[in-house]
Amino acid sequence: MNLALLGRVEQLRIRPTNASGTVDDDGSYEVRLEAADDGPRTGCTCTEGSTGSFCRHAVAVALVATGSAGLAEDDEGEDGTILGEETLFTDDPVHAAMRVFLSRAPRAELVETLLDAADDNDAVADALWEATVAWHGRQHGATPST
Repeated sequence: MNLALLGRVEQLRIRPTNASGTVDDDGSYEVRLEAADDGPRTGCTCTEGSTGSFCRHAVAVALVATGSAGLAEDDEGEDGTILGEETLFTDDPVHAAMRVFLSRAPRAELVETLLDAADDNDAVADALWEATVAWHGRQHGATPST
């Protein structure tokens, strides 16, 4: 069962670098998702989550925090079935966790975080500069050059 769709996530708190909440699943579990300098981290008071694994409770908190608990009608698999949390997050739970924070971070803080990342990483700086040049080109009706 999808804990997020069942409304089992409570006391949700979303901040620029973390999200937390409790999940009612045959007991109450405390979940914390965090965007750390060395990558995303998760923790839960359940057996699986206490090892740092992205457990079903962390998935539920991530779904509710990102507003993804109710899937759109076009979120279908190749066989026409509606994708559930297992399909959405099994392949890349790291991106799912980061999406929680990026989708809810205040714009100014998100900009500062991205600029800080560009200061620390040449590849990020290059990608950000290319996107900036392309954006300016679109704003002025010109074709961006690389």
